[in-house]
Amino acid sequence: MTKDSGALAGLLDSAGLTPDVLAGLIDIVGAGDLSELRRQLRTVGGCSRPIQLSGTVFRLDPASGVIAPSWYSTEEATGTLLVPCGSRHGVLCQACARRYAGDTWFLIYAGLAGGKGRAPSVRTHPRLFVTLTAPGFGPVHSSNVGSDGNPALCRPRRDRPICPHGLPAWCPARHPATDPLVGAPLCHGCYDWPGLVLFNAHASALWHRWRIQLGREVARLAGRTVRDVAALVRVACMRVAEMQARGAVHLHAIIRADAATDPDRAPPAWLTADLLAEAAIEAAGRVWMAAPLNRVGEWEFAWGRQVTADPIPPGNDDETERRLAAYLAKYVTKSLGVGLARRIGAPAEIPILDVPSHIRAVIGVAWRLGALPELQSLRLRAWAHQNGFRGTVAARTRTYSTTLTALHQQRRDYRAAQSDDDRFGDDVAGPTRFRYARNGLDAAGAWLAATEHDTNPEGD
Repeated sequence: MTKDSGALAGLLDSAGLTPDVLAGLIDIVGAGDLSELRRQLRTVGGCSRPIQLSGTVFRLDPASGVIAPSWYSTEEATGTLLVPCGSRHGVLCQACARRYAGDTWFLIYAGLAGGKGRAPSVRTHPRLFVTLTAPGFGPVHSSNVGSDGNPALCRPRRDRPICPHGLPAWCPARHPATDPLVGAPLCHGCYDWPGLVLFNAHASALWHRWRIQLGREVARLAGRTVRDVAALVRVACMRVAEMQARGAVHLHAIIRADAATDPDRAPPAWLTADLLAEAAIEAAGRVWMAAPLNRVGEWEFAWGRQVTADPIPPGNDDETERRLAAYLAKYVTKSLGVGLARRIGAPAEIPILDVPSHIRAVIGVAWRLGALPELQSLRLRAWAHQNGFRGTVAARTRTYSTTLTALHQQRRDYRAAQSDDDRFGDDVAGPTRFRYARNGLDAAGAWLAATEHDTNPEGD
């Protein structure tokens, strides 16, 4: 038995294979490429849809001064150089999504507890966990949990009201969290579909206004001027967006108050976590936006009623800080379906999206609103796959902590230091050329990538 044959036998023990995967593996083993292909997949952390590049590496011979080709991508098992796709969507690539969530966790945790460029003293600063909720757009089915941990009644009403369209405005069902009805309107005719899409489209601007108003509220509650507060205090934020089952966006954030001149120094003693929390709630109640739209009406957008601002206890409560970082990081890979991981290219795609029917309806409304001339600046068709939400899933202020770019570079540097692969060493000289070849792997390659991801769950 050859080395590749033995390796293949071990892989087949714990997995059922489809005919195309098995046929592809047989071809790989026959060509003697299995070990090399697995090595390639390990270099991209088990990415299931890597970007494939073709090209040549040139090296400088220090003795002769001649620059000559030293490596061709055709030497690889795939015939290309593999680069991780880097997607944050678990439905597209579990390995890259896990790494993305892990990097986000480190970014959030560093702003809470220090590290990655922030001093541990930030643990003593006033800190909040804030949730800014979307308003209501009409009653929807919900997945409530009773005190016994079992599903509770959806929308119980003794008077059993009827909506203007003749449908029940109540629901006696007990919906599990996986029920596709969760988040769907009780009456599609009563529901404010355009309002939901347009709120999502303005959520980032509303967040920006809230941050400005937060400083004003701190000044008012402290009995100081806004200018005085700005000279003494800088508020650092880490914000993550959560897309609810109904298709509306909520924003969760870590808020930390620092000295204006140094993010590692605490703000003045008069700025307590309780004062900051009160200011956050007051600011959420005061900010709003108006969007006059001639064809579809006029809306005023504001945050919902369930806004919360909870102080984070100061000190070395590592468990709380880790739990908060994990809670926020999970949302960066959350998706309501496969179709929402990519932009919508044409309206014909919407009816076949693998999402609940009410989410397809939200996407359809976003697409139709995107055709209105007065809404062109919102680019609703480009953001229809996010229900009109135009912001990034995670955002931070400059002084909160490190950046994802810095974390990614640290990983690359670590891998380079641990690797014995010298193809891209310091003596590589131009012109080194790579061009895009394709995305993804064939069935056998994707199966092998999943196997590598399972055996290396950290993806590093």
